[in-house]
Amino acid sequence: MGKNPQWLHFDSKLTTYEELSQITKMKDVSFVIIRRRGSSIMRRLENMPASAWTPAVIDIPKRRHQQIRYVESF
Repeated sequence: MGKNPQWLHFDSKLTTYEELSQITKMKDVSFVIIRRRGSSIMRRLENMPASAWTPAVIDIPKRRHQQIRYVESF
């Protein structure tokens, strides 16, 4: 039998909330949903304090932006 991936990265339109709920129940899989950058989301992000952002490194060789910052929201 195959092994679940450690991380899933996908666009918000790829799946349904029901499927996200199933992924959430899988304790060995983490996921990131990339949301569309609409004007209201961009305004909200621009108004967040620096302390709301978490630094991270995407460890992929030759990736243009390895050092990123992200905000968790549910």
